[in-house]
Amino acid sequence: MERWHPKHEATRQEQFILKRLEKKRKLFGFLRTHRHEIFDDKFQAELESMYRGTARAASQFLRPSSGPPDRE
Repeated sequence: MERWHPKHEATRQEQFILKRLEKKRKLFGFLRTHRHEIFDDKFQAELESMYRGTARAASQFLRPSSGPPDRE
């Protein structure tokens, strides 16, 4: 499974959104600003180990991705 490597710098559009999040919904701004620290390799490995054990994870790799996954 390919790991996510988020960018450290915010795009111009993200900066605009972050500016609007300063007063309310500060958590979303915090998560965007620190996501590269939160989703480090150790945490992503832990998420992978939890997800790989499910039947849904196996089906993700077996069927072609033609749209959003089916809801169970």
